Amino acid sequence: MTENELLKEVLQGVLLIVGEYRGSQAEKAGYVDKKFGNAIRYIRATHLVECAWHGHIDRVIITERFPEQITTVERARTTFTYSRGERYVFYRLVQEGTRANLCQLERMRHRRH
Repeated sequence: MTENELLKEVLQGVLLIVGEYRGSQAEKAGYVDKKFGNAIRYIRATHLVECAWHGHIDRVIITERFPEQITTVERARTTFTYSRGERYVFYRLVQEGTRANLCQLERMRHRRH
């Protein structure tokens, strides 16, 4: 993703988080659908990113729900191909016809010029 592409996304109102990757953890998660009483189970990841905010460094915790095809924590861990200390851009990929809170996080490495 180039700087011009990043700027275009920002100007369109897309929330972007740019920061240095610190680590990830995968775990099993779930909840009970109150309407139907079904147990919903899935795998989720928690990513820790350090960001600079007005001269201060703070951490951002990003959670990601994996698609149904990823059924184990071990399989989820194989998707963590990030390098600690590298800068990445995290954003929500919203597809037409989906609710924003159900979307997956997509990430792209920020290219330094």
